[in-house]
Amino acid sequence: MIVSHKHKFIFIRPRKVAGTSVSIALGRSLGSSDVLIFLDSEKQPVAGLDENFPPIRQQNDDAVSYRARHPHVLPQTLRDELGDDVWESYCKFTIVRNPWDWFVSLHVYWARHLWDTIKVRGGLRRRSSTLFRRGRTFRQAQQLLRSGQVKESVELALRRDLYPRQLAGMEQHYLLNDRRYADCYLRFENLQEDFDGLCQRLGIEQRTLPRAKTELRKGDQQYQHYYTSFSRQRIADYCGRMLDEFGYSFD
Repeated sequence: MIVSHKHKFIFIRPRKVAGTSVSIALGRSLGSSDVLIFLDSEKQPVAGLDENFPPIRQQNDDAVSYRARHPHVLPQTLRDELGDDVWESYCKFTIVRNPWDWFVSLHVYWARHLWDTIKVRGGLRRRSSTLFRRGRTFRQAQQLLRSGQVKESVELALRRDLYPRQLAGMEQHYLLNDRRYADCYLRFENLQEDFDGLCQRLGIEQRTLPRAKTELRKGDQQYQHYYTSFSRQRIADYCGRMLDEFGYSFD
């Protein structure tokens, strides 16, 4: 999440949409009164990151209240914190991604990276509590993924509802009071071009986006490879409004 008072923009950052890369690129244009929020893990060097893009540290920790101090804060929460004057006058933007592709990225990230991190830290993070309550099922999904049974892993995750908060919150990042709120929706599938246009609109320097966390999904398999007919329909049921609003399809 970024709030730039210098350039008068607000970046709402959903999960798994290259938000780390965009935040790093934008971070070099921020002023001293601006706010950039990273997860703790992102304050360290990001795997796969070009050396020309060292990590940006969180700025102005006191500039927003406690509820908004999370990189994936919902737009309603941030609007409440900033007030209507700032919210209405600043350029608001976010990044949309095909929901089927998004879910594969989310599941692979948790299974290959976050689970081991959560175990080491003893499950103290509030956001990890759902997975700990369903730890046995999650480990089964993790083992299926690691053994190459990717369709079975994704289907198990959806059948057992391993990510209820993430799935429920996805559309909440893009719609406010059941309507679009952002002035600009960047497309993940065309991100560099859309980002260049945004920079031109904001009057800030255009930069090549770093490729952060690209090592997490192995090989060159397309997201369709991860789905059965059941899991494909389950994502459509969860994300029907987003599919209609942004024109995404499975193919």
